[in-house]
Amino acid sequence: MMSVYVADSSSLTNPQRQIPTDVFPSVRGRLESEINAGRLIAPREVRKEIEKKNDALSQWISEHPGTLVKDSADPKKVSVAVGRDWPSTVKDEERTDGLWIIALARL
Repeated sequence: MMSVYVADSSSLTNPQRQIPTDVFPSVRGRLESEINAGRLIAPREVRKEIEKKNDALSQWISEHPGTLVKDSADPKKVSVAVGRDWPSTVKDEERTDGLWIIALARL
């Protein structure tokens, strides 16, 4: 069984926006390798957060659509259960990124 890792926005934004790729090219290379192999995924909400800033990271993430999981009935059902188990992930009836991370990890 292959291990799959679920990324939140900070796990992508911190290395990409704070570590120069010319100084540590292996960081970006490893992320790309894991994404292309399907071992690093993120919910659609992470992409939305990253795309709020128009920079190299948002362009890079749009070139890797395999990092995202499209909405389907399953993540929505799981997210409702997660919201019951971890109510702090739901604020004012709005789902936070944390809820989607947990829901995707459970799937």
